[in-house]
Order: sequence, then structure tokens, then C-alpha cells
Amino acid sequence: MTQVLHRYQLITGLILLFLLAFVSTAMTQTMYVTDAFQITFRSGKGKNFKILQLLSSETRVKIIKQEDDWSQVELDNGQTGWVLTRYLMKGPPKSIIIERLNRELEDQKSQIGILVEENASLKKSNEELLKQANSFKKDWENTRRNYEELLAGSSEYLEIKSKYENLKADMQLLTGRLRSLQRENEKLQAKTRLYWFLSGSLVLLVGLMVGISLGRFQRRKKTLYP
Repeated sequence: MTQVLHRYQLITGLILLFLLAFVSTAMTQTMYVTDAFQITFRSGKGKNFKILQLLSSETRVKIIKQEDDWSQVELDNGQTGWVLTRYLMKGPPKSIIIERLNRELEDQKSQIGILVEENASLKKSNEELLKQANSFKKDWENTRRNYEELLAGSSEYLEIKSKYENLKADMQLLTGRLRSLQRENEKLQAKTRLYWFLSGSLVLLVGLMVGISLGRFQRRKKTLYP
């Protein structure tokens, strides 16, 4: 008898625990007012109780407990009341889903608009970069051409400079030779003047000696033939 009583108590306890778990789950469950109309939110479970307000289809409520065809619910602002259970649904109503989808669609449209603007901006930036690249290419071509011309001019300049240096060296050599010839010419002229001077002196001396000899010869002739 005692064992049967214990078993009965154990089974009763398990049933109570299951019921408490079910009630706790039901109390924490969130539900929504069904689509497309408004329902009465009353102060008690019955149509004879006062209507506190009308709940629209997008209203979210929290189940406190359910009795018969009625559910005691709590609104987001903390107010409690009773509604008919058949007007509740577990998922959000279609109007909320549609509204959310519309918002997402608008967000996507906005994102698409932003992407289009960014694409246009990038396209404009690419066009500007292409223009800059073409301008840089032209500048590079001009620079390369100027460099080649400068290089060619530099080679000609080096060649002309080499010829100038050679001519300068030849000029210096010729100048040295000319100066040497001038010095030799001056020496030769000095020798020539000295030669003419000596020759004139010699002629004068010979003439003088001849004159003296002739004078002596005439005097002697006069002496011999008075």
C-alpha cells in the first residue's frame, strides 16, 4: 500500500512539473494579433467585461495564461487584459511581413541608388584617370623625343668640341712655330744688318785705303818727276 502511494505521488509530481513547464512556456510565448482587423482588449475573460482598447493586427502581445477561449496577455507598455485566443497567431501578421519586406526593398533600392552613384563616380574617376594617363603618355613621348634630340645634340657637341680642341692644339703649335720663325727672322735680319754694316765699313775702309794709296803714289810721282 505504501509503495503504491509513493508511485502515485511520484506520478502526480511529474504531471505537475509537466503542467508547470507548459504553463511557463505559454506565459513566455510571444504572439501577434491576427491579420486585417482590430480585436477587443478587455478587462476580463468575457464579452461582458469592459473594453480597454482595440488592438490592431500588428500589435504584439505576451501570453500570461490561457483559459477556455480567452487568453490573458500583456502589451509592450505593460498593460494586461483579455482577448479571444482565436484572434492570436504565433507568427507576425502578413502586414508586418509586407511592411518589413517593403522596408528591405526600399533599403535595397537605396543601396542600388548609392551603388549607381558610386559607379557613376568611379566611371568619372576612371575617365579622369584615363585622361591623366594619356596626358602623361604625351608628356613621356615629348620627354623621350627631347632626350633623344639632346642625346644627338650632345654627340654632335662632343664631336665639335673634339674638333675644336684639335684645332686649338694645332693653332697653338702653329703659333709656337710662327713665334720661333719670327725669332729666327729677327736673328736673320740682325745678321743681315750686321753684314751690311760690316760690308759698308769694309768698302769705306778699302776706299779710304785706296785713296790714301793713290795720294802717296801721286806724291811719289811728283817727287820722281819734278
